[in-house]
Amino acid sequence: MPIHKKLLIVLLAITLPPLLIVSWFDQHATSRLSEALTDLHQATLAGQAARRLGQVVDDHGLVLDRERRLAELSLWVQAWELEERLKAPARGTPARGRQNEAAAVPPDPMTVLTAPLEAPAGPGVDSVQARYVVFADGTRIDLSSGRATAPRRGPSRPWKEWYERTRGQDGPVWSLGLATMAGRPSALTASMPIRRADGTVLAVTAVDVPVRALLAAVRLPDDHRLGATVLIVEPGRAQEGGGNQTGPRLLAAATPGHDGDARAAPAPPDSLLRDLAGAGGRGVFEKHGYVVAHGPAGGFGPLLVVTMPAGGVAPQPAEAEEVHRRIQQQLAVAGAALALMLGIGVVLSFIGARTITRPVASLVQTARRIAEGDLEARAYVRSGDELEDLAEAFNAMLPKLHDRVRMREALTLAMEVQQKLLPAEAPLIPGIDIAGSSVYCDETGGDYYDFLDLAELGTARVGFAVGDVAGHGIAAALLMATARALLRSRAAQPGNLSQVMTEINEHIAADAHAGRFMTLFYGVIDAERRSMRWVSAGHGPALAYDAAEDAFIELAGSDIPLGVEPHWVFREERQDGWLPGDIIAIGTDGIWETRDPSGSMFGIDALRAVIRANAHRPAAAICDAVATSLTDYRQARIQDDDVTIVIVKWLH
Repeated sequence: MPIHKKLLIVLLAITLPPLLIVSWFDQHATSRLSEALTDLHQATLAGQAARRLGQVVDDHGLVLDRERRLAELSLWVQAWELEERLKAPARGTPARGRQNEAAAVPPDPMTVLTAPLEAPAGPGVDSVQARYVVFADGTRIDLSSGRATAPRRGPSRPWKEWYERTRGQDGPVWSLGLATMAGRPSALTASMPIRRADGTVLAVTAVDVPVRALLAAVRLPDDHRLGATVLIVEPGRAQEGGGNQTGPRLLAAATPGHDGDARAAPAPPDSLLRDLAGAGGRGVFEKHGYVVAHGPAGGFGPLLVVTMPAGGVAPQPAEAEEVHRRIQQQLAVAGAALALMLGIGVVLSFIGARTITRPVASLVQTARRIAEGDLEARAYVRSGDELEDLAEAFNAMLPKLHDRVRMREALTLAMEVQQKLLPAEAPLIPGIDIAGSSVYCDETGGDYYDFLDLAELGTARVGFAVGDVAGHGIAAALLMATARALLRSRAAQPGNLSQVMTEINEHIAADAHAGRFMTLFYGVIDAERRSMRWVSAGHGPALAYDAAEDAFIELAGSDIPLGVEPHWVFREERQDGWLPGDIIAIGTDGIWETRDPSGSMFGIDALRAVIRANAHRPAAAICDAVATSLTDYRQARIQDDDVTIVIVKWLH
């Protein structure tokens, strides 16, 4: 039996005193219902705002990661130009295989490096504060002015550790920088070694990115600016020789203004910084009266943190208090009327019961339709109280849920289309065994590999490509598909690999948006001549395993990624004399940058160990062994980058 009929029967069957008692209890029950609905509405708003704040941190983490990649690209260009200067006198040296011509005299490094280096133009260079070169004895050369500065005292132990760690790497290394070692955590430093023509390390070159520049890149929505503070925080780390942890350290703090500028802000409470030590890499929590959203600041290392007062995330709506007050007034009037007139009490009870139960029944019916899959269902409530607010919030949620379902369906379709672009099977070429695999971390990705049939250019020839687009998602997938189409349409035409890659780069640079680029390793194998030619457009070097010597060499290139400079002329490399059992492995950085739960990377050495241990197996089995090793190393950690590898094994 409906509630309103039960109430009517009870009111008609009992006398006035019991009715007054029921009325008194009804007043308190209605008050509690009003408070419960208000709390639910407040909790819903707070949860939505907190999730949105976390999404803002994630989105700006991607923006800062773009700044990091651009700074690294600027550092690569800087190191390349310095190494080219050191090699300049050797440009006239004889090519490999000519034994009777004299070698050029190497230049004086200090003379070459103290010549001012022109600052590169392009996106991302505005965030670079300083460019310099440092030597093992602490001597520093400012590349903008060419001024060399010798240290007053010997290098400190942290400085030496930083120098040794940098000179042992092949690419950029991020740290808190030399300014931080001096007690001024004002910049992040990207550094990498400079090598002489013979491959030995001469010095280390670096660029500084001001922490304030990272804060300036963060833009909060208008409804999140009031009372918000944006922080760059160095996470805690273990001390050497023990398990003690150093607490998080604040690098910079700013308050976004209404005009979009970031103003300096006071440091947050120490207790809030200590809470970040155990909060993990990404999340949202509420403590000490603040809602705190945190996540990685790109790939720089520190955390990007946004704090807001808890009351500012989802303030208590004033209309809720007004509705609650009016309900109390109405109940008081109803109680007085019930005490005076039984008939009026019965009518008011009937109307009141219907007013309460009808909106609830509408919400229940709508919820049942949604549970059956009807996302077009709507709740129609015109009660003027929290139930109407709940119905409006309910109705506002449904279109977003519908859009989310359609978005998931679109991403699933995009994933299926992109998977179709990858090779269904490896080609069968006498004399070689070739295989590849690609595992995306999102529905769509930016990694790419392909096998190209070049039979028109010669028998027993096959082309293969491995690429990595900056970023993930639909935009990266579209750029990958464009590069695939360009390569397939141009590869079978006459011309060397340098011409092929140069023409592809012109098209990509003309069509790609600012900051969009990709690395690409394209090689052509002639199985009969046992030779391989390749061009590396900013891609990591391929690993070549010499089975007879049980040793690895790197097949690298000195060209830049596709889409950066439209007029760049790429250079073709060649390697002959491949023997049975030799293996070539070309992968993307998602392999060696895979991290375990503690944050340690898999590394190139581990990849070499997997290849060496499985060198006797077919190419496809080696690809599977690499994928299995990465899964075991990652454990429960979520894959955060695409993983692609191609294996070429020379047969008898």
